[in-house]
This record gives sequence, structure tokens and C-alpha cells, in this order.
Amino acid sequence: MKAPLRLPTAYSVSGRLLFNDLNEGLLELSGTKLVKLEGCEKLKGKDICAILPFPEDNKLLICTVDRGLFLFNGKDLKETVFKTCSSNTY
Repeated sequence: MKAPLRLPTAYSVSGRLLFNDLNEGLLELSGTKLVKLEGCEKLKGKDICAILPFPEDNKLLICTVDRGLFLFNGKDLKETVFKTCSSNTY
């Protein structure tokens, strides 16, 4: 299997194997092929540090080093903010 450029990181999430390609964005291993995840174009060139299962509607929580957190529902990628005790919005 040939990668589009290089795959600096791989993530195993809920039985899926995902890769962050610097030029193509987020890819998933499907059989013996790497398939681009449509809707994740905003992640091209971003430094992803973690991808975690998010229990709400089987979404993925995608964490970047310096661009924040994103929720991916399989079609759309949305930047997200979580309220914390330090956000002064009780």
C-alpha cells in the first residue's frame, strides 16, 4: 500500500485505523487502501495529537496541537469548545 506523502501518526479508534497525512488530511485504512475522510479538509497540514471516541452519536474528538478541538460525525467537521470551571461561565 502506498501512502500519498508520509504518515507521521496513526490512531486506532473504535476498531478503525486512521492516519494523518500532511498533504491529504485524515485518511482511514479500508481493506488495503487508504481512503480520505471527506469533510476533514480543515485538518490538512494540522498537527493532530490525539483522536478519541466521543460517545455522543459515535463521533470522533480530534485534538490538534495548536488549532483546538474538533468533532467529526462522519460527514462534517466542527470546531468545538468545552465549558470548564476556568471559563468563568457557570
